[in-house]
Amino acid sequence: EGSLSIHRQCSEPSIIKIGGVYTSELRGKFINVNIGKGEWVGKTVTFSEGLLISSLNEYEYVPLGTFKIAEATHSLEGVSIVAYDNMISFDDIVDFTTTVGTPYELLSYICSSCNVTLGLSQAQIELFPNGTETLTIHGNNDIKTYRDLLSWISQALCSFATINRNGALILVRYSNNPIYSIDEYNRFNDCSFSDYSTRYTGM
Repeated sequence: EGSLSIHRQCSEPSIIKIGGVYTSELRGKFINVNIGKGEWVGKTVTFSEGLLISSLNEYEYVPLGTFKIAEATHSLEGVSIVAYDNMISFDDIVDFTTTVGTPYELLSYICSSCNVTLGLSQAQIELFPNGTETLTIHGNNDIKTYRDLLSWISQALCSFATINRNGALILVRYSNNPIYSIDEYNRFNDCSFSDYSTRYTGM
């Protein structure tokens, strides 16, 4: 109790960055378990949170995500773990220098190459900005891994990439619709804003 934490993000802590591709991290401690040393790393853990429905006196379990254990530290109190979601699967080196395809075709290729499920249909991807365009990756690019390629596609679609609660890759689009308002009491008083802007002349 009190040891479980899940950390997710869609951008850098200090700037808004389109095309973010970040790995979610889970930390927790297990006690009274019958798994020995050396048997934790590589195992998959799936977490859910039980919500009591008072009218039925039953629990509804909401999935929080699926993670693969990367570190396990043993002590007298139990076993502390650090685990990551499927985004780490995209750290493999890409096996091409140039390619052409629609966002759906490229995302499908990335997911099949890295053995991760694509959680969006072709129709859903085509609703994104530039979702029906044909994208070309030229030979003089700085793409080294599938995660780099995924970030590049996410930027083109005005979105960020993340792993959903079922372990599948999805893109989440930035929009102009506010989802939360921060009142004056909770705002910083010393914020500064730059006139810096980025101008794209080609893609």
